[in-house]
Amino acid sequence: MDNSLLQIKDLSVSYGGIDMISNINMSVKQGEIVCLAGESGCGKSTLLKAIMNIPALQTVITSGEIIFDGKNMEEISLRERLKLAGPGIGMVQQQLNGAFNPLRTYRVQFNETLKSHGMEYDEHRIIDVFKKMNLPDSERILMSRPFEMSGGMNQRIVIAMTMLLEPKLLLCDEPTSALDVTTQKQVIEEIMKLRSEQGTSVLLVTHNMGVAAMMADKIGIMYAGHLVEYGITDKVLNSPAHPYTKALLSAIPDFSFKLPKGLDGQPPLNGAVMKECAFSERCLYKKDTCNECSYVLEEISEGHRSACKIGCSY
Repeated sequence: MDNSLLQIKDLSVSYGGIDMISNINMSVKQGEIVCLAGESGCGKSTLLKAIMNIPALQTVITSGEIIFDGKNMEEISLRERLKLAGPGIGMVQQQLNGAFNPLRTYRVQFNETLKSHGMEYDEHRIIDVFKKMNLPDSERILMSRPFEMSGGMNQRIVIAMTMLLEPKLLLCDEPTSALDVTTQKQVIEEIMKLRSEQGTSVLLVTHNMGVAAMMADKIGIMYAGHLVEYGITDKVLNSPAHPYTKALLSAIPDFSFKLPKGLDGQPPLNGAVMKECAFSERCLYKKDTCNECSYVLEEISEGHRSACKIGCSY
């Protein structure tokens, strides 16, 4: 019996009328942290928005299922989905437009948000979370308005709000992208604490493989709308099977003073609808049979699956 909090089955999604992701299969268990990595435009953020399945996010599920806490997200009403947003599924987006009303004070907006989810407004608890997020002068912040704050400050305040709602599942789209290194560390520690103290599950999109290595129990590598490799973090990072994963890891600078290896070319714009391997034109290991291959994650070892095994033999 599958005890996953979140199950994604054969999921295909369009965004703005364009097919963005295809045939995604993965799951997140209670208290598990899963990271998604890959180039910009590969569909990571679209997947997070599809999980919320709220029309305002403009994603359309074209096939497949998203099961959260035993409920099919397409079969429940919009009212129920909106009620889940917060205590059920919390989301920290990369783009913060619309997260807060720019003209109203944080105190008013925190009060309204907490009460809308049946929670009491507790300023002492809010200030405690602010301190953990390295937000100084909490009283002044609560009396301020979002337009008066920098993007990095607003990002931390959004994360603080999400933490106050104590979600079962936290979706994070590059939550530390606008933060300095010290604050990044504090945010990561607070997310890890949510998992350890409250059993919160986390699905995190990141370009920082160091963050993924430190936080994730499992990691999924996405390319051109497809999940090309997925499994236990140590196995994926230390024994990558898919040629794209190998190329992605080779592009990370290290302490050898050698320039990282780049990857020529660009992902295809129609990658999500391609039946054959969308990476083949950029692949160092390409064979004549690659154009006949489909995207099926096959087991490489226990807890490690890949859509290509060619890279294993080189």
